[in-house]
Amino acid sequence: MLKTAKQNRRTLITAETVKKILLKLGMRELVWKLKRNRMLEKLLKIIPSEELSYIYQIKWNETKAYYYEGSDGIININMMGREPSGIVTEEEYTSTVKYIINKLKELRDPETREKIIKRVYTKNELYNSNDKSLPDIFILMNDGYRAIAYNKINSNSIFMPPIHGRTLRPADHHIDGIFIAYGWNITRKQIEGKVKLWDIAPTILSILGISALSYMDGQVLTSIFQHLVSEQYVKYSLLEKEIIRKKIRKLRKKL
Repeated sequence: MLKTAKQNRRTLITAETVKKILLKLGMRELVWKLKRNRMLEKLLKIIPSEELSYIYQIKWNETKAYYYEGSDGIININMMGREPSGIVTEEEYTSTVKYIINKLKELRDPETREKIIKRVYTKNELYNSNDKSLPDIFILMNDGYRAIAYNKINSNSIFMPPIHGRTLRPADHHIDGIFIAYGWNITRKQIEGKVKLWDIAPTILSILGISALSYMDGQVLTSIFQHLVSEQYVKYSLLEKEIIRKKIRKLRKKL
């Protein structure tokens, strides 16, 4: 039987496309709130979703914790007073977190017996904060493993083999980023040691001939330069300064 035009339009409008539109419109906070709201279940009855269809199967009145999407994995405790259908009290919170962390550390690949979880963090360890709005548990997976919302092949198993020809989390993040520098006075070789995120700002200021501010963390990555940069290296004419300003204005419009 041929689908009607109305049915065709419905299949084109999915929860994933709505999410992309909201993110492009700068409504990231709204997307976050919708995912943690009971209204999501009602929306999924109208708008189809492959990514979030598993939510129908959740019995929130029996759920102490739930997985939340992240580059490796985030777990939230179903806290009473914070979540729409929370059941875990503040007195139970610490013991629940400890129980989940211990179980995660025990997880092993059923075929190779390799450990799946590299490290588990609490929000207090990462952010030095117990703010209720922050996720509760952060998972760092070992290489070769990814955390996804639900098992698309066997709902009775927490392990799922790769699906041939499909990337379940395309353009994912890795804990180690890449730092590349190119241009005048930049050495053409791989620098030794790890670059820290907070080293980048002082390094950029140094390239511009500006000393890093006293309260800034990090240090200048001197090993990337052929010659050490001093304030005398960078001198711009009025015309050059105006060209730079125009380029900055164009970049801001694109952002």
